Amino acid sequence: AAAAAAAAAAAAAASEGANDDGKPKPKKKGGHKLSGDELERLNKETRFTQAELKQLYKFAGGEQVQRDTFNELLRKNGIKSPLLSDRLWDVYDRDDNGTVDTAELLIALSRLLRGTLDDITRAFFELYDLNGDDALDTNEIVDVYSALLADTTDTTLTDAQREQIAAFVKQHDTNADGHLDADEFARAVREVKDGRKSQPLTVGRVLMVALLVFLTAWFEMGTSFALPTMGALSARIRSRFVTDDSGIGLLTGLYYGAAMIGPLIGGLAMDRIGPGPVLLVANLLVLGGAALQAASSHFGSFAVLVVARLLLGLGGEATPFTTVEILGRLFPSQFLLMAGVRNLIQSVSGFLAFLLLPMIANAGTRTFAAADTVLLQDPNGELLCPPPSLRSVLAMQTATNTSSPSSSAPTLPESPSSIEALFPPLVVQQQQQIATACNAGTSFVLWIVTLIALVSVICTVIVLAIMACQRREREAQLKPTPGKSLLAFARATAPQPPNRLYDFKLPFAFFLAVFAIKSGYFAPFSFSAYSVRIFRERYNETDTIASFLSGFMSLVAGGLR
Repeated sequence: AAAAAAAAAAAAAASEGANDDGKPKPKKKGGHKLSGDELERLNKETRFTQAELKQLYKFAGGEQVQRDTFNELLRKNGIKSPLLSDRLWDVYDRDDNGTVDTAELLIALSRLLRGTLDDITRAFFELYDLNGDDALDTNEIVDVYSALLADTTDTTLTDAQREQIAAFVKQHDTNADGHLDADEFARAVREVKDGRKSQPLTVGRVLMVALLVFLTAWFEMGTSFALPTMGALSARIRSRFVTDDSGIGLLTGLYYGAAMIGPLIGGLAMDRIGPGPVLLVANLLVLGGAALQAASSHFGSFAVLVVARLLLGLGGEATPFTTVEILGRLFPSQFLLMAGVRNLIQSVSGFLAFLLLPMIANAGTRTFAAADTVLLQDPNGELLCPPPSLRSVLAMQTATNTSSPSSSAPTLPESPSSIEALFPPLVVQQQQQIATACNAGTSFVLWIVTLIALVSVICTVIVLAIMACQRREREAQLKPTPGKSLLAFARATAPQPPNRLYDFKLPFAFFLAVFAIKSGYFAPFSFSAYSVRIFRERYNETDTIASFLSGFMSLVAGGLR
């Protein structure tokens, strides 16, 4: 932490002065150029990459920081103790020439921002070593730490704390010479770090983790069930909205067209307001799309269904990366495991969608069918929904009659009313009752999907509320410390690029790779819009088997991904 203060002050001064808040003013073009020898030396002495060194050197400007400028910047940022100012200057003026140059600045920043435990331990040791004899006694640690507390927390060491420091020195003074050398100090720091006990594993903590895992599993459930509806229910959708394969393709394409925009907007918003609000808005869009999808079936409006698929695309593809970001915050030490669990849950839920949606739709058809409606079944006992149209029945009869040489093939009428006139009124009425029952089943399953999307929103709200409570508890328990104050100061005054365009300097190959990855992701789902029909009509599989195979294909694709 002490390393941060000197590095920060030097950074601000090297950037040709600082603003009132301690942040450096942006550098103009034409900063100091790093020589090859200097680059090689800094590459060995720091943990920055060569590209980072060149940029940091450019942003800092290569200016020499004088002692009075250094002290003034420290005072502006809350470091007022003369003792602490002297120690910080002595520690970071490595060559003791009266100035801190950019190279010394970068070495200091490397210690703090990229340093190992040994690097930071050595920086603290140098800070406490007031007389420069490579040994620490109790008085040196008390004097420097008192200055740190006074400047960063407005508190002073109590007598009990002074006694604890003395006991600490005595405990780790292995050669009993009354001092801690660099090795003894480093061993003491390791023992303190290794001796920190994690929170005890209680029943409450286990239940909280289990609850969070369950709730986060529902984050994308609404999307997982709303996305495959065009494939799992394609026959019903074609019948309900009187469309064909081109209509199914249009609805699928609209989803992925909106999916190209949703993540971009969501990513920009997440940089500004965080992943929680973005995930909530995305799931609200999915809920709205699912509700409009169900309403479109209820009213038979294809235009409303188009709007529904657009909303589903906007929100559906913004949920994955926000979910992953929240998992990283909830489970930082098990992030990769939870990311894998998230992918598994998404793939399994897609499989279940293909398997369950047709079954729920059939159950709804049977439930809402009129008492005198005779539902049609295939030879395997599966419900025929939608039923064969009267035109297809007439065509089959025509084909059967024309197979006899003595029969003449009648011409099929074009209008539905003319076709209905060729059948007995009871058959036409029964056909209409079956179609009504099938449409009711389609609307029913789409409302179930809406209910699942609503549960996703509720789970999102609950998790965000839990995260907010945990954050408030941490803030209430987390008292200011010298280390945290100085670290924040260092980050605020480190050399910065003159504008934010540097954040977007990515190679073109990166964007090609992202496009290829997303293409591989979208391909199986696009195909799934037609897979059920292909399995049923090309390979003569039942609806149940066709849905199972489509869902299994989605599961395998997600698992491989």
